[in-house]
This record gives sequence, C-alpha cells and structure tokens, in this order.
Amino acid sequence: MHASVLQQLFAATRESCKTVAELVDEKGAESLDENDVLAVFRQEFYCPGRGPTGTLSSSCPSLELASDAPKNHLRGGICDQHDEKAAVYLCGHSLGLLPKRAYRLVSEHLELWARLGVRGHFEGPDPWYTFDERPLNVGGAEIVGALPHEVVYMNSLTVNLHLMMIAFYRPTAKRHRILIEKHSFPSDRCVVLSQVAYHGYDPATAILEVGAGSEDAGLIDLNQLESVLNEYSDEIALVLLPGVQYLTGQLLPMEELVNIVRKTSKDIKIGFDLAHAVGNVVLKLHEWAPDFACWCCYKYMNGGPGAVAGCFVNEKHTCATDLERLPRLCGWWGLERSCRFETPRALSLPSGAKSFQLSNPPILALAPVVASLEIFRMAGGMQAIRQKSVLLTGYLELLLEQLVKEKVLIITPQDPNSRGCQLSLKLNCSATAKELCERLANEGFICDAREPNILRVAPVPLYNSFSDVHSFVRALVRLTSIP
Repeated sequence: MHASVLQQLFAATRESCKTVAELVDEKGAESLDENDVLAVFRQEFYCPGRGPTGTLSSSCPSLELASDAPKNHLRGGICDQHDEKAAVYLCGHSLGLLPKRAYRLVSEHLELWARLGVRGHFEGPDPWYTFDERPLNVGGAEIVGALPHEVVYMNSLTVNLHLMMIAFYRPTAKRHRILIEKHSFPSDRCVVLSQVAYHGYDPATAILEVGAGSEDAGLIDLNQLESVLNEYSDEIALVLLPGVQYLTGQLLPMEELVNIVRKTSKDIKIGFDLAHAVGNVVLKLHEWAPDFACWCCYKYMNGGPGAVAGCFVNEKHTCATDLERLPRLCGWWGLERSCRFETPRALSLPSGAKSFQLSNPPILALAPVVASLEIFRMAGGMQAIRQKSVLLTGYLELLLEQLVKEKVLIITPQDPNSRGCQLSLKLNCSATAKELCERLANEGFICDAREPNILRVAPVPLYNSFSDVHSFVRALVRLTSIP
C-alpha cells in the first residue's frame, strides 16, 4: 500500500498502534473507530439487516420513526447502524443507504400534499414551486466545487447527458467523433451511440475508445488518451469520460484531462460523468472548467433509487441566454420564473444552468437529495469526508494485503490520489465473484460483483466504520478458503 496512507493510519490511532500487526488486529480497528470524528454520522442512516436470502427477520426495535414507519417485511429487515443485526453495507458505489432525515422529509411533503393539496405549490413551510432551489441552499453546488448558478438538480443522469450533448455535441462532416472509455458504463455508451446515430454518423467509426489493458478491465492510460487526441485533433468534437471509473474504481485526473483537451484544440468540448465521483472525492468543477458534467444522486449521495440527478454547466456557457449561441432543448421550468405561467411567443431564458430545466421537479424524488446534502454539510464537507475515506479504504487495502493477498488482486490504483472509496478485487479462488458475493450476503456483508470476476467493495466514510472493514476482510479470508 501507499506509504503515506500507512503513516496516516498509525497517526489516526494516536500511537495506540505502533506495528502493522497491531493495526491488522481487531483492536487496531477499534482504536481507529475510537478516534474517528465522523463516526457519529453512522446514526444518521438506516441499514439493511443481516439474514440469508429468502428469510424473514423479526421486527427491529431500533427504528426511530413513527408507528407507520416502513415495515421490515423484506430480506434482513431494517436496522439502525448501531444495531447488532445490521449488515455491513459496502455497496454505496451502487446505492447509498437511507438517511433518516430523508424519510422524515419525504413524510413531511406527503403530509403537506395531504393537508394542502394544490396549495402546496405556493403555501406551507417548503413550497414546491421553489423547491428546485433547495439543493443549492444546502450545499448542492459546493459538493462539486461549483458556483450555484453553474449547477441544477433535475431529471436523471441519462436524460441530463442527452441534454448536455444536444448543447455541446455539434458535429460537422469533418469534426464529429466522440472519445470515450473502452469500458464505459452502458448508460453512457447508449447515450453516445444514439447521439451519433441521431446526427447521421456511423458509431463504428465516429466513436473512439481509450483504455489500456486487455478486455478484463484495464485502467485508463493518460498517455494513450493524449496520443489519440493528438492523432484525431481535427476530427474529435467531444470527450466524455468518467470522474471515477465504475469497474476499476480509478479516479481520473480531471483537471489534467481538461488541460490536455484545451491544449489539443479549442474546438473540442469535454464533459464528465461523475456518477461514481460526487460525494466520493473532492471536486473543483468551477476551477477545472470542463464544459459540463452530470451525475446521479443515488450512490455516494444517498438520494435513494430514482433520485433526481445533478448537472454542471461551465460559467462561460451559462451567460448565453439565446438558443443561437447555445442551442438546447427547453421547457417551461427553464424560463424566467415570472414568465412560467405565460404563453410564450419567444423564449425568455435566465442565465445559469437552471435554464436547462424542462419541467417541475418530482418533489418526493428530490427531497431525499436535499436531506442527504444536509448531512454532507454537517460533516464538514467533502474535504473532511475525503480525509476519512483515504484512511478507511487504505485500511481495507492493508488488511487485504496482509490477510488474503493470495486470493485477491486489487486492480484499483494504489495511489490514494487515483482512487475513491472503492476497491475492485479480481478473485483467485474457487468461487466466482458472483458466488462469493452471495456467500458474503448470506453472512451479512453487502457488496457486489461485476464481470469479469470482479468484486467491488466500497467503505463509505459517512456510515462505515473501520471495524466494518475488519469484519468484512475476516469473512473474506474464511469464504475464499472454501474449496
């Protein structure tokens, strides 16, 4: 592991651990937990209960909700993070846990709907007509390092990618290629394929791919990327890359990528899919100045399944309020607020990313995002959260190296500056990743598997502990030894 992270781990125990053996011991994990200033935020979340697939768990008394709280009739039940029945949840890279305040806020808006009906749009403590501004009031721009007028929360990730590509992918006969990663997530690839075809070009020749290594999840190589950019500098219209690669967990140097693109050609636009980066790593979008970025809010952002997504539009573009300077699809919610209920003869667009809004936001899908953003702000923002994350993932790496090295290969970069929470493990045991994932789940450890034979594990600093990581690795040692 990286030497600097090991030193930080020793320091985090406040000298109670002086050797690697002491760190690896269960008491080492307990010492790290005792000195964890963010440990208190575990109590902000509910967690699935332990239990094998198909079994029913008894009622969990630790739910601190009203009598009509969600009933635990599903696998494992619902637990408070401090309950001994709680599973060790290491799957925040796929779906974050339920914040307690998200349940309460959604319940409040359901009650407002019941009590006020249509009047809830303009009356009550939190009128829906202005609710789209609520994420920005609780750190929705700060979490990606942007200015408030550069960010809007709307739609889903895929819809927002389409909207951004309509604005920023303006292909010509000569310049129409799109550069993406070889192992891109299906959602991104579907968007790119359909956009290229929509504009009348052949995806087989219009899409360029970067990604070193074989088909089994090689890392993205910056030298290769720069070489491709230089070779096709007159033909590439758009570069679309992830902030954190979903399969390997590789954190890309986004500032460097933007600079490379700008140096190659001022006519190439660059955008990022930050689905696995937002709420995971420190972002500085205003400073780095890509043209756009999009993200979902149901992974590290804990906004819940189907949560409203986020979108960044560089400030240099947001001052363009006419469609000639910045073509886009428009909707009535993207108009000046004072004009929304008028029948427009011409579009009156405000400056800022909010002009990309199409329709009024789904309140019940946006409320959990607002609630989760409040927790990020309470925890001190991404700098503080990232500091713990480096230690937590570093501790996972240390335990894997010390206890189960022969059974797994960590394909995620070792440098903490090149990864987020997630470690991706390529297995070298009799069980497949899918089989091992199910065995772990049966014992109360939740992660996930991806082809080719990769186990993805993400200790999340807001709700995972060092003891969570320790117990997971101990289980992994035992289960990978099964013939």
